Amino acid sequence: MSSRSPSKSGFPGGGRRRDHADFDLEVARLLHERAGLVAAEAGVRPIWAFLALVVLPDVSYWRYRDPPDERILASDITRHVWGRLWWRAHLLAVPDETDAYRLLGRFNESDFDQIYARRALLGGSRALVRTLAEIWPTLDKGGFPDRQVLRDVVKRLLRTAAVVEFDALGDAELRDQIRQEAFLSVSALREEGRRAEGGAART
Repeated sequence: MSSRSPSKSGFPGGGRRRDHADFDLEVARLLHERAGLVAAEAGVRPIWAFLALVVLPDVSYWRYRDPPDERILASDITRHVWGRLWWRAHLLAVPDETDAYRLLGRFNESDFDQIYARRALLGGSRALVRTLAEIWPTLDKGGFPDRQVLRDVVKRLLRTAAVVEFDALGDAELRDQIRQEAFLSVSALREEGRRAEGGAART
């Protein structure tokens, strides 16, 4: 695998947002392939703090100028400059395929955060995260912005997680579950739009 060097992404200057996004995807893949970590180890915060502060401090502070502590110290791994990338690759990797990391770019960072930040219930299920990424482009969003629909779908999946064990579902069942939640999300967003229009018409 050829990896993008920081200099090609704008280091040590600012760089473009798109270059940063491409750099993140390549680093996510590289970390997951070569760091030799298992999930239990990747949940240890000092590992990521050491990487950010001792191994790659210059690149860490290039990637996030004047970062809050969570970006560097790993007080929240979902926000850490490197830890979040390993977990993104871990949750989205499909090991049995030729391109195991083809789903990495399916969501941008902020959209993926909608899922990973709820890792206790959603991010902990690799099957759910992978299936959501796999079928996301095929779901009917009803003309609403992807982020708006995703936010609502994630909220519904969180509620469903209280009564459904996603990892116990077969592939077809999991896909159907996600499609159903997306359908309900779009229906709810449409109803909200109609109520808003009705309220505006009465004022």
